[in-house]
Amino acid sequence: MPAAEPGTDTQSAPGTTPDTPANKPTAAASGAGAGAPAAKRSADKPLQSLTPKYEETHHGTYLKRLEQAVKDPNNLNIALTGRYGAGKSSVLNQFEDKNKRAVLRLAISTLAPGEEGESTTNRIQKEIVKQLLYGASEKVGKNSRFNKIAVLSRRKAFMQSATVVLPLVGLAYVFGVLPHLNWPTAQEATWLRAATWIGAVGLVTALGAVVRLWTYGRYDVKDVSAGGAAVTLSEKPQSFFDKYIDEIVHYFAQESKDIVIFEDLDRFEDPNIFEALRELNVLLNDTPERRRKRNGHLLGRGIAHVLGWINKEWPGLLEMRLPYPWAGRVLGLGEPLRFIYAVRDSVFSQIDATPAKGTSKRASADPAPTTQNQDEDPPPTPDPELDEAAAETLRANRTKFFDIVIPLVPFISHRNARDLLVRLLDERDITGVDPRLVNTVAQHCTDMRLMRNICNEYLVFAERLLEPAAPTTPAPGLGATHLFALVVYKNFHLEDFESITRRDSDLDKVYDFAQRLTRDTISAHEKRIRDLLARPDRFREREPRAKQLGQRLALFASNVRAAQSSQYNRWTLYRLSVGTREFDADKVNHYDFWAAVAKARSLGIVLAHQASGGSTTVGHTFDEAGLEMFLPEALDADRWAAFDQDAIDTEVATKEADIEVLRRADFADLVTTNFTLTLRNGEAASKKLTRLKSAGSPHTFSDLLEATLKSELARDLVRRGYIDRNYSLYAAQFYGNFTGVDVANFMIQHVQPNVMNIDYDLSRPKEGEREGAAANLLLEAEEAGEDLLTAVAAFNIDLVNHLIETGNAGAGTVARHLIATWPAENARSFLAAYFTSKKAQREKLAALLTRCDWREVFTYLTSHDDVPADARVTLVNAALAAFDPNATYDLGEDVCLFVTANYSSMSVFTSESEAQDANHSFADEARQGLSERLPERLNVMLRRGNVVLPDLAPLSDDIRTLVVEGNRYVLTADNLRIALGLQASDPVPLETLTGAAGNETVYAYALANLSGYLAAVDHDEQTTAAVTAPRTLAKVLTDKVGTLTDEQISEEQEGLGSGVFADLLARTSSTARLRNVRNAPLVTWKALAEAKRFRSSLANIEAYRSKVGSIDAHLAWLLEDAGTVHVDKDGDTTNPDGGEYDRQAAALAILNTSALPTQVRVALVISLEPVTPLPATGINAEESDLFARLLDAGLVSDEEDTFMHLRAGGWVALGPAIKVSGGVKSFHSAALLNDMVADALTDDDTSEKVASMVLANVNEYVPEDDWAELQAVAIYADQHREPLDPAVVRRIARVGDGRDGCDVTLMLRLLDRASPTASADHVIETFLHLGQPYNRITDSEDSFDLDVTDVHDRLLKILHGDNRITRGYPRIPKRRYSVTVL
Repeated sequence: MPAAEPGTDTQSAPGTTPDTPANKPTAAASGAGAGAPAAKRSADKPLQSLTPKYEETHHGTYLKRLEQAVKDPNNLNIALTGRYGAGKSSVLNQFEDKNKRAVLRLAISTLAPGEEGESTTNRIQKEIVKQLLYGASEKVGKNSRFNKIAVLSRRKAFMQSATVVLPLVGLAYVFGVLPHLNWPTAQEATWLRAATWIGAVGLVTALGAVVRLWTYGRYDVKDVSAGGAAVTLSEKPQSFFDKYIDEIVHYFAQESKDIVIFEDLDRFEDPNIFEALRELNVLLNDTPERRRKRNGHLLGRGIAHVLGWINKEWPGLLEMRLPYPWAGRVLGLGEPLRFIYAVRDSVFSQIDATPAKGTSKRASADPAPTTQNQDEDPPPTPDPELDEAAAETLRANRTKFFDIVIPLVPFISHRNARDLLVRLLDERDITGVDPRLVNTVAQHCTDMRLMRNICNEYLVFAERLLEPAAPTTPAPGLGATHLFALVVYKNFHLEDFESITRRDSDLDKVYDFAQRLTRDTISAHEKRIRDLLARPDRFREREPRAKQLGQRLALFASNVRAAQSSQYNRWTLYRLSVGTREFDADKVNHYDFWAAVAKARSLGIVLAHQASGGSTTVGHTFDEAGLEMFLPEALDADRWAAFDQDAIDTEVATKEADIEVLRRADFADLVTTNFTLTLRNGEAASKKLTRLKSAGSPHTFSDLLEATLKSELARDLVRRGYIDRNYSLYAAQFYGNFTGVDVANFMIQHVQPNVMNIDYDLSRPKEGEREGAAANLLLEAEEAGEDLLTAVAAFNIDLVNHLIETGNAGAGTVARHLIATWPAENARSFLAAYFTSKKAQREKLAALLTRCDWREVFTYLTSHDDVPADARVTLVNAALAAFDPNATYDLGEDVCLFVTANYSSMSVFTSESEAQDANHSFADEARQGLSERLPERLNVMLRRGNVVLPDLAPLSDDIRTLVVEGNRYVLTADNLRIALGLQASDPVPLETLTGAAGNETVYAYALANLSGYLAAVDHDEQTTAAVTAPRTLAKVLTDKVGTLTDEQISEEQEGLGSGVFADLLARTSSTARLRNVRNAPLVTWKALAEAKRFRSSLANIEAYRSKVGSIDAHLAWLLEDAGTVHVDKDGDTTNPDGGEYDRQAAALAILNTSALPTQVRVALVISLEPVTPLPATGINAEESDLFARLLDAGLVSDEEDTFMHLRAGGWVALGPAIKVSGGVKSFHSAALLNDMVADALTDDDTSEKVASMVLANVNEYVPEDDWAELQAVAIYADQHREPLDPAVVRRIARVGDGRDGCDVTLMLRLLDRASPTASADHVIETFLHLGQPYNRITDSEDSFDLDVTDVHDRLLKILHGDNRITRGYPRIPKRRYSVTVL
C-alpha cells in the first residue's frame, strides 16, 4: 500500500501561472526552454520509489495504538482498516521492523486456479497454507507433507553419509565384525593400517554421499517389507495436499511466530475469509504448545506478582511503558497467537449484497484494483433490492470478526489531493504543467502511490520527448502540460494507452469522430454555400422553368381528362389539388403554383364539369415518388423560393467562418459546438459505445466523447484541451527531424496510415529560417520514405496550396493522382472542398488539372454540383487558359452552353493575349509545353465543342478574327456588322455581304446558315430585306443550290425540302423580282413562283411549264397575283432561240389548270391575246363556270358542239353556259339535257329557254322512269299551269306511287288540266296509283267518299258520264261526295 504522505503546501508548482490558458504550458519543460538554462534536466532528476514510507509524524499514532492492542492478551484478531493509500502498509512495515522475530507477514496478491465449483474462501486458504509452509524453516518442512524443493549441497550430503557410515563402523568394531585387511598386514606399521582404515571409511562415506545426491528428492519410501527384506520405492505424488490444518498447527508449534499479518485479503471482496481465519486463530491458540506460551513463564509471573503486591498499579504502568515484546517477557503475560489484518472497511459492504456461497468473480482474473480501472466507470449491473435495516445488521457483524479495529484516518482526498500533487511536482522540480491540469487530475486521483508513479513516468517521457539528446533539438510545439496529461491518461488507462500505437485506442476513436464530424460538417456547409450562391441563378430561371413544367403537366392532365370521359359523363375541365389548396388549370405556368407543390410534396388532378360546384372526381394523384419521377424539378423548394441577397451574404459569411473554425478546431473546441455526426450502421455496437443513446440519430461531439472514453478524468482532460489531436506524439518517441506538432501529427495520423484529412491545418507559415508546416511535411515524408504525393493523404487544402504557390512539381503529381482516382469518393470530396474554399488556389488547380489532361475537367467545372456557382466562371476561365489542343477533353452540351452563356465574363476571350499574360500569374504555367498561342487554342476548343458565340462584341481582336473565320458566332445583324467592320446603322442585306464591303467567309457562313441569317434580318430595324437586287437574288440562289446535295435538291423539287428558298424569297424585296426565271436554278423556280419573284411573262410561263410540266399551284399563285400575262416587253413572248411562243397553247394550258379561279384564267387568257375562237375540245370540261365565262368573253363558239363538250362538266358547267348562250334554244336537245332536266327546270334562267320543249316532249327528254326528273316536270307544269298529256300524268302517278314527295292533289290538278282532256280510262288508271280511297275505283259496287272540290267534281263527272260510277250529291254537314263503283 502507498505510504501516507500528506502535504500542506498549497502553492502552485514553480514556474506555473494560474491564468495560463489550458492549452498552453506555463513554462517550457526542464531543458526545453531557452529561458531556463539553469534548470535541471529530467534525466538528472531521480525517480522516487513507490514503496511505503513510515513517518512518525503521520503514522506514529496508529503504530502506538497497534502496539497497545497486541499487549492485551484478549486481542487475538486485530484489524487495521482504511482505504487504499491510507498508510496501512507504512504502519505495518514499522511494526514488523520492531518485531521481526515474532511477526509473520502474509500478502495474498493472486489466487491459483481452483477446481470447478471451488469457493474463493477455500482458494485463499490454500494460498495462506502455501505461504506458511513454503516459507517455514527446515525443521518444520521436513515433517511436512508439503516438502519444499531444496538443493542438497555436497557438503551436507557428505555429512549425512558420514552420520550413517561412522556409527556402523563403530558398531562393527565393537562386535568384532570388521573385515580383515589383506594389506597392510598386521606386521605393517600402525600408522599405515590406520591410514588405510581411514581411507576406506572415507571412500564409503563418499559413495554414500553420491547415492544421497542421486536419490535426493526423487523417491519416497512407500512400503517396507520385512519378510523378504524388500524396499519398494515410488514416484512422489504430484497432487496438492488439501488437508492443511495439521500442517498449520505443526508450523506454529515449531516456529516462534506470535503475530501473523495478513495483507491484501480485501482484494478478493470475500468477507467470509475473515470468519475462517478467526476460527483458525481460535484453534491454534488452543493447542498445548500455544497454551503454555499463553500462560507465560514462571519468572515473569513472579515479578508481576511481587510488583502487584507492592503496588497494584505498578504492573499495569510497567506494561504501558515497556514496548510490546518486553512487556510480556518481563511480566510473564504470555504470548497468544494474534492475527493482524490490513483491510478496507468497504469489503464488508459485500455482506449485504453477496451471499456466502457466492464470492468475487474477479478473484482469479484481476483480484486487485489497479490504476487501469480505478477511475473507470464500472459497467452497469442491476442492483438487487435489499431491506436496508437487515443489510445494516449484517454490516455490523464485521466487528465479530475482529477483537479490535484500528481505523486510519484518510490523509488524501479530493480536497487536498491537489496540494499533495503540487508538492510532488515541486519535489521533482517538474515545471511547465498548467495548474488547472493539476487541479483536474487531483479531482480524480487520491492515491499517493499513483501520484508518485505519474511524476516518475513524466520524468522519463519528458527526457525522451521534451529533452532529446544532442544533436536532436527539442520538438517544437510539444509542451509539458500535454505530456503530463497523457501520462496521467496512461496511468488510468494502461491498456488503452498501449493501443495508441496500434491506432485502435479510445483516443483514436475520438480522433476519428472528430475528423469525420469536421469533414461532414464542412462538406455540408460547403454544399449549403454552393446552393446559396446558385440561388440567384435559379431565381432567374424559375419563370421559364415553371412554364416548361406547366406545359408538361397540362398535357398529362388533358390526357387524364380525355381518358376518363365517356359518352354519358364528359368531364369538361380539370383543377389541380395541392395540399389543402386548389388551383385552376391556367395557374400551372406560375412559379407560385410550383412552390406550393414543392412544399406539399404531392399533387392531385381533379376532374370537374364546371368551374365551381358540381360533381368532381380525382383523375390522378402524384405522391412524392411520382413527382420525383415525372416532375423532379418541381420538388426543389429552393428553385421556387424568393431570396434575400443580404440574407444570403450573411449566411455564406457565417458558414465560411464556421469552416475556418472547424479546420483549426481541436477536441476541446468541438466539445463546445452543436455540430453532429451520424454513425454508420452497426458502428456503435462494433465500437462498444454502450452509453450512446439512439445510435442511429445524429450525435454531437460531446455525446460521442461521453460514450467513447471510459472515465470522467479522460473526458475532462479532453474537454479542457489537455489531450488534443496531437496526443499520439506524446505516446511514443518520434524518429525523424521533428519540425512541429502539426507536421508530426499529420505524419502519424494520416501519412503513415494513408488517411485523407482535407481540412487539417498546415497553414503555419515560414518563420525566419524555419520552414512552414507544408514544406516541413514534404521534407519529413521524403526522409521517411513515404510516397506522400501519390497517396490520398496529400489531398489536403493547405498542402496543395503550398505546392501550387511554390511551383513545386509535386502539384502535378497530386493532380495526376486526383485524375487517376476520379471519381472515387476521396477525390470527389477533396475537389468539392478545394473549389469551395476561398483561400484555396482554385484557379491554378483548375489550370493544373487541365494541363494534366483531365478528360472531365470542363464537364466537372461547368456542371458538377460540387463547384460553387460564383466560382464557375473564373475556374473555367483558368482551365481554358491551359487548354491543350493535343489533349482529349469532354466538351459536351453542358460545357458548350456554359461557355456560350459566360464567355463575355472570361478574360481568355475578352482580353488581348499580351494583357492577359500580364494579368494572370499562372498564364505561363497554364501554357507550359504548349506551342500555340491562346487564341488558336481557344479556337480549337470552340471547334471541338461546336460552340457558337452569341455576340462578337466582347471578344478581343485576336479571338474575334478566329471566331469569324471559323464561323463560331450566331448570325445576328450586329455580329455581321462587327464581322464586316460596318457601322451600327448600316443594313446587312446579302448585297452587302457579296459587295465590295463584303467578306467571302461571312457570306459563305450566312449562305450555309441561311435560316439564321434570315432570322437576323427579321430582327434588325436597319435591314428591311435580305435581297434587294435581281442579280443578287440570282447569285444567292445559284450559290445556295451549289451547297445542296442531290438528295436535298430532289426533296426541294418535290416540295419536301426545308423551305429555305421560300424563307429567303419571303424576305426578298419586290425590287429583286427576276425578269427571266431562267437566271435562277430550276430547283428554286417553284419557290420563286410562290414568292412571286419573277415576271409573269409568256416566256417565263412557258419555260416553267416546259421544266415543271404544268401550271402548278406555285405558278398559279404568281399568275393570280399578277392577274395578267405580260407580252408587252422584249423577250416576253420569245424563247431563248428567239422564236415566238404559241399563245393559244399557253391559253389552253392556263384554262386547263385547276390551280386558278375561272375568272383569273379567263382574264389571263384575255391578256395573252390568243387566236380565237379557242377549240372547245382542247379545254377540259370541268365542273365550273369556265365555259360560261369563255362564251361570255367570246373565246369559244356558241354552238351545239361546244355545249355537247362542256356538258361533261355537269350542270355546274352546262347551266351557266345556257344562261349566257344566245343560241341554245335553237340547238338544245334531249341528248344535251339528258339526266339534267330537273336542274334545267328548277333554274329560272335556264327553264325559260328549255321548258317548253321539255314539257312538250316529256317522254323524249325523260325516257327513263326517273322520279326526280318526272317530279320536276310535274312541279314545273303545276307552277306554271302548263298542261301535260294525260298519258304523261298517268306515267308520273305510276312512277311516284309510294314515293316520298308524291302529292295526290298535284296529280289530280295535272289530270284535271291535261291536254287533251283525260278520258275515263286515264282517270281510273291514274286513281289506281293515288292510294286510298282512289285506288278502290275498280272495285265493283264499292262505295267511298271524296271531298267536295272542283277538281273532284270535274273528274267524277267524266267517270259518271262514262257510267263507271254513280255519284251522290254532297252530304251535309260533311260536304263529301258519295261514290259508288258500277
